[in-house]
Amino acid sequence: MLRALYVTDVHGDERAYAALPGLCRAAGAQVLINGGDMLPKGGDMMASQRAFLSEAMPRFLDGCAAAGVAFYGLVGNDDLRAVHGQWLDLVRARQAAGEAVFDVTQGWYPLPGGLWIGGSSFVPDYPFGLKDWCLRDMAESQPVPPLVPGRGRPVVTGPGGVEVIGDVRAFFAGRPTIGEHLDAIGAEAARAGAAMERSVLVHHAPPAGVGLATLWSDEDVGSLALRRWIERRQPLLTLSGHIHESPDVEARERGQPRHTARVGRTVCHQPGQVLPRLLAYSVLEVDLEAPEAERVRIDWRREAV
Repeated sequence: MLRALYVTDVHGDERAYAALPGLCRAAGAQVLINGGDMLPKGGDMMASQRAFLSEAMPRFLDGCAAAGVAFYGLVGNDDLRAVHGQWLDLVRARQAAGEAVFDVTQGWYPLPGGLWIGGSSFVPDYPFGLKDWCLRDMAESQPVPPLVPGRGRPVVTGPGGVEVIGDVRAFFAGRPTIGEHLDAIGAEAARAGAAMERSVLVHHAPPAGVGLATLWSDEDVGSLALRRWIERRQPLLTLSGHIHESPDVEARERGQPRHTARVGRTVCHQPGQVLPRLLAYSVLEVDLEAPEAERVRIDWRREAV
């Protein structure tokens, strides 16, 4: 059986990171999964994210190691591609030291209880300028115009800094769609021997149409390509984030928060995030020996840190 703690969209909140190893111990979780947007946002993001990866993230991973907790993470749309190599270098250094630290976009990894985990950082294009981890959702999807016409120029980041995207259509045409990317991830799972009925997909963007990607405007901005991939492939569990407010929007509309849904046999979970007010996270229990309806149990929580 797997007992894990899942959190997403922490955005470099050091109080939250300091609390997570202890929350794992208290929950009896041997695994901590982070669903993306791990690093600070706002201001000089390049400098603050590099500093976080040099200082705060190693302290956090030290805490995980001391607590005997394996860490599985990935970057999200607000984590700059320019610092991605630094994150992967940190992962490799920790692995070389014998620690259980993984980036789940780099392959499929075994989990306790006979499970597998893999992931994707990409999100469907949105009306904001940073396009590092954006893709067209479907082949027919068009680039999303900025919220304010003429503002929020499209950019990517890399070793040379910030680069303006001159031709947005050509930029996206040169990248796979989310659907194509997911097909590649599925092929990797097959090569690794990761059967879908035993697999956990961490996908920063939630699937569309199941109440896990609702903005305050009531617009569903989830990935239709992910939804269709789940319908076809039926992994055991998907874990997402990205849309912080979605559980609260659903509570406003329906009287209770919606953080979990089913697509066929697949359980889909998106806990949202309300930092700095409270830390939203979930304790997951996965038992493949249980009846199908009870194989995945989710205890959704919000706590002060």
